Amino acid sequence: MKKRLLALLISAMTLFSGFAVQAADTNPADTEEVIIETESQTYDANVALPSRNYTGIVPGYDGNFYLYNNGRFASTYNGLYGDAVYGWWLITNGVVNLGYTDLYGDAALGWWKIANGTVDFGYTGLYTSPTLGTWYIVGGCVDLARGPQNATAAYNDGYSDNTYGFYKGTVSNDTEAMNLIINALLAHSVRIEATTVGGYTGRQFMNCFSALHNSWEYEAPAYDIACYSTYFGSYGGNYCNITIEYWEGIAEEQYMDQLAASMKASTAGMSEYDKIVYIHDYLCRVCNYDYTYSNYSPYSCVALGKTVCQGYAMAFMKLAEACGLKVMYLASNDHAYNAVYLNGNWYMVDVTWDDGVGSKRYFLKGLNGLYNVGYNYANWFNCGIYSINIAPNDYR
Repeated sequence: MKKRLLALLISAMTLFSGFAVQAADTNPADTEEVIIETESQTYDANVALPSRNYTGIVPGYDGNFYLYNNGRFASTYNGLYGDAVYGWWLITNGVVNLGYTDLYGDAALGWWKIANGTVDFGYTGLYTSPTLGTWYIVGGCVDLARGPQNATAAYNDGYSDNTYGFYKGTVSNDTEAMNLIINALLAHSVRIEATTVGGYTGRQFMNCFSALHNSWEYEAPAYDIACYSTYFGSYGGNYCNITIEYWEGIAEEQYMDQLAASMKASTAGMSEYDKIVYIHDYLCRVCNYDYTYSNYSPYSCVALGKTVCQGYAMAFMKLAEACGLKVMYLASNDHAYNAVYLNGNWYMVDVTWDDGVGSKRYFLKGLNGLYNVGYNYANWFNCGIYSINIAPNDYR
């Protein structure tokens, strides 16, 4: 009888040995090994886990990325996941969803804009989802407080859109108007919508914009405006809407910024006079006058090698400012040129005409010298140049 009971006991122990090991949990390492082999062996062939108990995103040999939790493939995980190495991604059934681009709502983390599987933290602007409509996005996060939007809507106060190019604000005086306009121009906005309050009118806002556009001494990108149109009124409250076209796009402006940074480095340590000469000669060397009259921007001057007087003068102003010089853009009815500040006085520089004659005949001219260079500069005085104290004589 004892032998029979012992045999039955041994048989029972053998039959339930796997259950006994897992239930008792006497050897976690052995238990984990059994789980990996039975539940994740299909995916283990595609990845190399950094450690047995690794938790995080792991690149697979097949080009996919897999999410593991404590060494186990997280095949049931769906949602956003932040990895210390790879950042935030959308996970679908344990696999990074590289093909997903749209808005996504996570039960715990809210709604976000996803681009090719990753949370698009760098995006701020309007985004139109194929299925969910148009929403404001701020740093990748859907701004639910603003609600769904019309795709052509402008932003609320001080909020700039890098997709649709609108800028909107409320102003009550010239100072607030100036700040709104400059911020809109810096954002390269194509439309400014101003609501005027406190007795300040839409016409006053329009006049403020016109003054900025015509006052080239302001350190603002007003000189990049090709044209603009304004509309103001009092229906539903005083307002002024301004639509803007630029000579250059954002990519061209970035090109000019890089060139300006390079010019600044090249002229470091030079005197102000030598910097003016360096920039003047550079533009004369790289550009020719465009007799087709189809290129007007500083970008066309330095990158395409052809422009008209406006492009020469804009390019000179951009590069000179980057090199720490005080410079102005001036324009008459039929010509554009520059004034630079040197040794306590303003002098005139006309790169366009110097390029045409291959000399410095129109370089650092004073008031008396303007009448001796073979071009009628009488229109210069229509630009208010007396207000900048032009030197009486040419620079020596």
